[in-house]
Amino acid sequence: MGVWNNISNLLFIVYGKHPKIGLYLEQKVKECHDESRRSTQTIGVSKLIKEFDFKMKPIDLKEQEFINLFNLKFGHFSWENHLA
Repeated sequence: MGVWNNISNLLFIVYGKHPKIGLYLEQKVKECHDESRRSTQTIGVSKLIKEFDFKMKPIDLKEQEFINLFNLKFGHFSWENHLA
């Protein structure tokens, strides 16, 4: 997944795979069905990194700026351990 700032400024990418993502999305679809509401599933960037061990690669940011941005946006975590 690419995260952009404006149309031509790629900030970073997040990538990976995990066998439980399918189960997570299936659970969310069932919850929506049980509540008779529209099913639109999303997984946030921090969840992909923290819970599904995805990697991240800064493109247009220095690594320390990138870590500072994530600390500000998502709270303190060992983000540096997930850099590609």
